[in-house]
Amino acid sequence: METPKQFTAVLKGGMMPTPQLFTSVRKIGIVRDGKVAFASQEFTPEGEVLPDGTEVIVHLVNGPGATRISFESKAEREAFEEWREREWARRRQAEEAERARLAEERRIRQEAVVADLKERVPFNWTSGIKVVYSGVLEHSSLTGMNRRSVTHIATLDDIACGRLKRKAEQFLCDTDNGKMFAHLDRDGEPLCPTCPKCLEIVERLIRHPKLTIAPKDDAPSAPGP
Repeated sequence: METPKQFTAVLKGGMMPTPQLFTSVRKIGIVRDGKVAFASQEFTPEGEVLPDGTEVIVHLVNGPGATRISFESKAEREAFEEWREREWARRRQAEEAERARLAEERRIRQEAVVADLKERVPFNWTSGIKVVYSGVLEHSSLTGMNRRSVTHIATLDDIACGRLKRKAEQFLCDTDNGKMFAHLDRDGEPLCPTCPKCLEIVERLIRHPKLTIAPKDDAPSAPGP
């Protein structure tokens, strides 16, 4: 829908413009006898004019010389604004639906990754982050994360594979967890790992024939007499 057509008119005879022209409220005039009547003043159109009896919205035009106004059909402006509100609402609804669709697709992909890892990884594991200071400040998300945070794979068992050795509750990518905070979703499942190094290491461990696993809760047997 196109915006309402604009017309201009001028205050003749060197008259001082009414103070009402300078207010911020919407100013309504009417076309009468081929002129625009507003606040007891008449403005002579410069060119085309709307039919007599048409209510118009009046705007002061800043500039040198005679006082000028622009005017447009009040009915057309209101119809345009109603259409614009409906269009904005339609676009917002479409954008929200698209965000929801993408979020659902992302959730399905992440759940598939977690399910695949749970099936293939031979040791117990969970997901976690390295808590950062900026993620626990007053105006932060209070999750311990920031925009650059990634979700790591943390082993729950002691594992060893050649030179790579990890104790329970250490990340695959780094033995220095800082203060690890395990992330679990509502169903108690690990979140989808996003750390590239963790994902690379876990794939090597899955394929490695000499991976040794010692569950954390395994205690050494008591020595004999």
